[in-house]
Amino acid sequence: MMANIVSSLILGVARFAIDAAWGIDTFGELSFALSMVNFFLAFVSQASMVLFPALRQVDTSEVKSFFRNARDTMSVFFPVIYLLYYPMVWLLSLWLPKYANSFIYFVFLIPICVFDSKMNICCTTFFKVLREEGRLLWVNIWTCIVSAAFTLLGVFAFGSIFVVIGGAVVAIIGRSVWSEATLTNELEVPSSRALTLGELLLTLIFIVSALMLPAVAAFGIYCCAYLVFLWIFRDKASHLIAGVKRVARR
Repeated sequence: MMANIVSSLILGVARFAIDAAWGIDTFGELSFALSMVNFFLAFVSQASMVLFPALRQVDTSEVKSFFRNARDTMSVFFPVIYLLYYPMVWLLSLWLPKYANSFIYFVFLIPICVFDSKMNICCTTFFKVLREEGRLLWVNIWTCIVSAAFTLLGVFAFGSIFVVIGGAVVAIIGRSVWSEATLTNELEVPSSRALTLGELLLTLIFIVSALMLPAVAAFGIYCCAYLVFLWIFRDKASHLIAGVKRVARR
């Protein structure tokens, strides 16, 4: 419970600071973007709640197998979420044109959908399965501290809301990467460092292209980058797809 409360403060600290420093109008624009992200994460958290009791009843080898498959599947296929940014923004601009100023925040917040989802399913669930709630609490505390530090820098040193939001997102990404690496070592499953680096590179390409280029060009560049990513990890992607097909036949 304490770990979940601290986890909610990672973005909560940034929201409090933005409300105090930039006023209710800016806070309202950011809250709209955060609400859309939280809507997606709500489904993921429900999946995590279902997995925990199921994984507590299986043996260690099945836990290791599930962790490895879930980690690799989300690393390979979840970056496709970035492609949804462009049609989503287009549809929202038609439906809610007055919220157009808030769409820029989606560029920084959509990576939360990728890495926080991985954290909930691959890391938080397995910390609980291994009865390491204390470690989960501490990693959330340190993540919250990092987010608060970036918040202070963004408000008092740079006067930039993007430093505040970006800092919180960096903290969340760092929490996911560290937790994944820790569990990989603890469960003694093969490492996925190359896959993680590729995922981080895709995130950087998405953010830079979305901020610097027109939507069509940014969409095309990210599509090309993701196709290259799939080609590099084509063996792993083929293996994961074959595994999904086997499960579906059952």
